[in-house]
Amino acid sequence: MSQPHTDTQTEPNANRGMSQTPVLETQPTLKPTIASLAGVVIAGVLIIGYLFVDPTLLGTAGRTEIAANLVMLLTLIGAARLLLRLYVLTRTRYVVTSDAVRREYSLLYKTFSRELPLAKVRSHELRRGRIETLLGIGTVAFLTGSMAQSPAHLEFENVPNPERVRNHVRDLLPRDTR
Repeated sequence: MSQPHTDTQTEPNANRGMSQTPVLETQPTLKPTIASLAGVVIAGVLIIGYLFVDPTLLGTAGRTEIAANLVMLLTLIGAARLLLRLYVLTRTRYVVTSDAVRREYSLLYKTFSRELPLAKVRSHELRRGRIETLLGIGTVAFLTGSMAQSPAHLEFENVPNPERVRNHVRDLLPRDTR
């Protein structure tokens, strides 16, 4: 009779539990998505209102009603897309550990995670547009490899205080990749 197989090595790396302790953990801000959602809804309502103020604007009342219905449909689709994005953003976490950067989110009982080991990060960048600068947010991107090797990348989008995230990662990187 054969003995049941027992795995004595439950953790591949004994230090892994320590290295997975978050050094920095943050979430994306919802401000840009909420502003976009408000813009879509306000624009849709204004256009529909303008079409109903002058029912013969497009020639006949029937054409104007069709145009108003089309604008309403497009507004609903745009709002639904942005509401889904809001839901995903509320479920997203950006984690920096002593040996990796990771983006995690869950959607409808499924969890997604993408991790880049810091040893493989070859460059990192901070991007901020004018509006992002006004809101105090930005995007921190991490790249590995070269173009010929199909680089892996990871972005922390809409991060509040992105300089802090970049500086934490920069301090953790090996000296030759800074």
